[in-house]
Amino acid sequence: MSETQATQFYKVVSDPGKIAGSLSQVFLGVRIECAQCHHHPFDRWSQTDYYGMQAYFTQVLFKKTPHGELMGSLKKSPVTKHPRSGAIVNPHLLGTENRAQPPEGDRRKLLADWMTSPENPWLARNFVNRAWAHFLGRGLIEPVDDVRSTNPPTNPELLDALARHFVEHGYDFHRLIRTMTSSRTYQLSSKPNETNERDEQNYSRVLFKRMEAEVLFDAICQATGVAEKFRGMPAGFRAIQLWDSRMPHDFLELFGRPVRPTPCVCERTSETNVAQVLHVLNSPEIHAKLSHESGRVAVLIERFSGNDVRLIEDLYLTFYSRFPSPQVRQATVAYLQKNASQRREAAEDIA
Repeated sequence: MSETQATQFYKVVSDPGKIAGSLSQVFLGVRIECAQCHHHPFDRWSQTDYYGMQAYFTQVLFKKTPHGELMGSLKKSPVTKHPRSGAIVNPHLLGTENRAQPPEGDRRKLLADWMTSPENPWLARNFVNRAWAHFLGRGLIEPVDDVRSTNPPTNPELLDALARHFVEHGYDFHRLIRTMTSSRTYQLSSKPNETNERDEQNYSRVLFKRMEAEVLFDAICQATGVAEKFRGMPAGFRAIQLWDSRMPHDFLELFGRPVRPTPCVCERTSETNVAQVLHVLNSPEIHAKLSHESGRVAVLIERFSGNDVRLIEDLYLTFYSRFPSPQVRQATVAYLQKNASQRREAAEDIA
């Protein structure tokens, strides 16, 4: 099992119903958990739909062997029954009727074939919606993993057109990214004007969004030139590579890293708070990166030992990917000159 990483999913999520719910929410954007006990209150899904999806995973089992734990499938077909009526519920796809007979062989293969089939009405729309949310700051359906009839898209024609484009080009994700990022909508300014300053729904301007906790911390490490050594991980590992979201780390926890007990996107928080501000201002870990002997500031101080203007410009290119404005350049150079006896500490202050 350890040599086949995909099997780890079945150890993390072992209940067949939760497996079906997680896959539906992640790959289809559809939440079916509410239909486990009763008809979904806000959507079309019934208990039969829920247990029909669950039945695709009741064959999964693990066996202990002298060579370790192995995953296999039962040769027989486990029976799934409706909890209220007691009727047999055979594996069937969302939006279809209950089968008269269970399929033979590994049921997951049939589900996987349907997942990537053009006849699947949810997969392409879900991927397109999640990509749109990533690049534009808000999904055409929001939240992105709550697709239902009572939560319609803001622009259904656009969602349908992008989904068709995605399917027609063989689910080419790179091509989808190029299509979205070459659009006029993506290239709009983030600076609001009197016509769109209150609009956060119609994509009339670019919405600012904060970096996710892992990305933000990696950016700090890259800008300061000092990598982080995460406990139990090889040197050089970045925060976005961490598979264990429960690994203790003050910065990541404070800035909204989810623990991921469920697949819901709502677990990740993006709201700012005072604790984050205080942490950035007073964190010994961040200060240690700024003042590190082989960090970015120390390297630039040595490289531009007699050129305050170049030092300031490189600091701004490092942290902002742009040159400072003339006013800022003048103020920061003046600060360096005022603290010439402690030039490195002054550069760390600016950084």
